[in-house]
Amino acid sequence: MKQGSGAGIALGVLTATTILFGVLAYLAYVDATNMSNLLKTAQPGVIAGKWENKNIANLNQRVNTAEEDLKKAQSALEQAAAAIRLKDQTLGDLNAQFNDLKNKAMQLTNVTLKAKDEEIDILKNKNEELQNIISSPDEALAIAKEEASQANLLSDKREEELRALRQSAIAVEDAHRRQLTDTNLNLSKLQGRLDELSLSTKASRDKREAAMFNGKVLEVDVERNFGIIDIGAAHRVKPGMQFEVRRWRQNKWDTIARVKINSVYPATSAFTILSEVRQERVCPKCGYKAEIDMHHCPFCRGGINNDEVIPLVGGKVVEVSGMNPLDPIVANDYIYNPLFSPDKSLTFTIAGESMSGFTREELEKLIINYGGNVTPEVGVKTDYLVLCNVPDEASASSPESFAATQAAIKAAEQYGVPIMRQVELLELIQE
Repeated sequence: MKQGSGAGIALGVLTATTILFGVLAYLAYVDATNMSNLLKTAQPGVIAGKWENKNIANLNQRVNTAEEDLKKAQSALEQAAAAIRLKDQTLGDLNAQFNDLKNKAMQLTNVTLKAKDEEIDILKNKNEELQNIISSPDEALAIAKEEASQANLLSDKREEELRALRQSAIAVEDAHRRQLTDTNLNLSKLQGRLDELSLSTKASRDKREAAMFNGKVLEVDVERNFGIIDIGAAHRVKPGMQFEVRRWRQNKWDTIARVKINSVYPATSAFTILSEVRQERVCPKCGYKAEIDMHHCPFCRGGINNDEVIPLVGGKVVEVSGMNPLDPIVANDYIYNPLFSPDKSLTFTIAGESMSGFTREELEKLIINYGGNVTPEVGVKTDYLVLCNVPDEASASSPESFAATQAAIKAAEQYGVPIMRQVELLELIQE
């Protein structure tokens, strides 16, 4: 309402201003017209007689002023016309807003009246229901009592079902408790049996390992290349004997290194770690020398796309430690010699001509280093006859050599001495 009142006042002021400018413009226009007509009709002599030259100048000035006022009046008329057009547009907008507000107010009034009507209908219905109840209190009381009775019956039924469920749950819990007790007893029995089996397995494993191996490493000093084992002179250990150091891992026994007995004491022996003769593995590109068993250089790449590994090649032959520095001998590692026995030393006889990769002296030294004895002829104390290459009579180096080999074979058959070939002996030692 305030906004509409302000717009009406503004329109009233604009209208009054427009009328005032129009009156002023009209008066100026009449004055200028009269003066112009007077100048056109008067005689020069009459004018000269009535006014002086000064008055004529003033009259001309008034004419000019009247013409300027006429222009201003025309401009004011144009502004007034524009203001009238703006007034008409503003009045149109205000009428549109008024009609819009009027429609919205009518819609809101209709909705409100409808809601009121619905609320009145609901109240009327409730009033009728209340009147019906008040008119028949006995019937309402009877209905309420009946509903209460049904509710009590339903409650009693639910309590009975709940009581039965509780009893059933207690019975199931008792059964489960008895079953759990029986299960715990069975588990205890099984655990006892497992403990017995574990002890039995451990004893069997210890017995089997004790039978498989000759002893254990007691201590070792890798830097000084020195160690102690738990067998000595009482077990028929002699200086110069060789043993393999083995360890169980990844479901198999691995040989860690080979050791040689230097000093023998009654119950222990001292050993040194044997070195090995190996061919160096060298990278042909950068010269890298592999410290452990490797096949490719870890630093170099080759090929067209520089994505291929460089294989190591053989270098010079060097003597290196027989033990991997990353996997050294430790206490409780087992020692093993297939030819060693604490009860007796095995005796071997070698027969045949050429040795595969060995001379006769090298093969005899190998047997002696592993604790065995070598005799030139087969006898009752011979444990094994080792046959090297046995040629026929035509290809033998001499009749005497062929005759000696055949005599050794016959003697072994006579005394019941097992015969093994050279490759079998090497496999036994390197097993």
